[in-house]
Amino acid sequence: MMALLLAAGLFAVSSAGCAALPPPSSVSSPAPQASSRSVTVAAPPAKDANTAVVIGDRQTFHSTILGEDRTVLVHTPASYKKGKEIYPVLYLLDADEHFHHTTGITDFLSEAGRAPEMIVVGIVNTADGRERDLTPTAMKEHPGSGGGPKFLSFLKNEVRPRIEGAYRTAPYRILVGHSLGGLFALQVLTSAPEAFDAYVAMSPSLWWDDSRLVHGAEAFFATHEGLQAFLYITKGNEPGGMLEGAMAFTALLKAKGPKGLQWSYEPLDHETHGSVAHRGTYNALEKLFTGWEAPPEIVTAGALRAYYEGLSKRFHFEVKLTEQLLNSFAFANYEKNREEAMAAFKLSVELHPDSPSAYDTLGSAYGDNGRPDLAKANFEIAVRKGTETSHPDLAEMKAHLERVSKPKAK
Repeated sequence: MMALLLAAGLFAVSSAGCAALPPPSSVSSPAPQASSRSVTVAAPPAKDANTAVVIGDRQTFHSTILGEDRTVLVHTPASYKKGKEIYPVLYLLDADEHFHHTTGITDFLSEAGRAPEMIVVGIVNTADGRERDLTPTAMKEHPGSGGGPKFLSFLKNEVRPRIEGAYRTAPYRILVGHSLGGLFALQVLTSAPEAFDAYVAMSPSLWWDDSRLVHGAEAFFATHEGLQAFLYITKGNEPGGMLEGAMAFTALLKAKGPKGLQWSYEPLDHETHGSVAHRGTYNALEKLFTGWEAPPEIVTAGALRAYYEGLSKRFHFEVKLTEQLLNSFAFANYEKNREEAMAAFKLSVELHPDSPSAYDTLGSAYGDNGRPDLAKANFEIAVRKGTETSHPDLAEMKAHLERVSKPKAK
């Protein structure tokens, strides 16, 4: 029966942990379209030469606030179509430059257990509107600049409601920006911090308008001592205004930053202004979700459940224990602590009552522990639920049930 248990458990681990691999090449940036369509990249050679890897949807709609058509790119994680879970949302500025590598990072980190799966919403720039949208104040040397406040209104009142109305989103939002986008992220933090829960500012252009944002942030922090948010700032090997602005802002954070603001400054001096966006996004998300993976010293199913309840409180949405994680925990403890392993299998059924594989794995565990009656009962549920959902491993589940249903030879 142990072989049966291992087969069921290994299936549950592998099937629950599948995730899309990062795409192999860049997203093209065609002009905005009038209708939604898929964003694709070239696929590796396959039997069907026309196969493409789809990494997101391109959606164009009219913005009343900006008075123009705008395009967003939306990436959903691998598990999105398979269940009913909700997902935190990463809002990405300059999506025409960063959508492809950012979706690869989010998929990779979630597959590695370092971060949750998340929806990525990339805002595509218009042909001549980037400097207008991402700057907080107008400068004579830059005609048309200073549209940041209106662009923020667009994000809050048009983009967010559109996404949250159409997708299963968790109440946790991350804003990621690079260069002028980093400046805009800090503008939002210091003017409407409730708009997002976490902010990532990479090589922010804090030199803009004689560093006016840095000077204004001091007064803002003084009246927002209770501000609760996460902030990650980084920069590449960039002397001059980029360095001076980052140093001035971090000095202000050290001296007068709100106590509830969790922030870190990590210079990446081996990166350039262009390359810092990739490494910075990876590091920022890894730091934001530090502790997402349960520490190895947790040795009871109850402690594991309590740990994830703590994560739920920290991120303000329910962080569920997956079948994959519970099965991994159970098999790691199966020989040294059979009681806790069984508790994990039972907890998997409790938390995932609609999953045929959870019942199948628990049935195998009961069979291995000399309880053929309970093994049969759980296999029957697995087969029933597997039949209802056309589970791909229904045949194996039926075989498990048939094996324990056979009368013992006298």
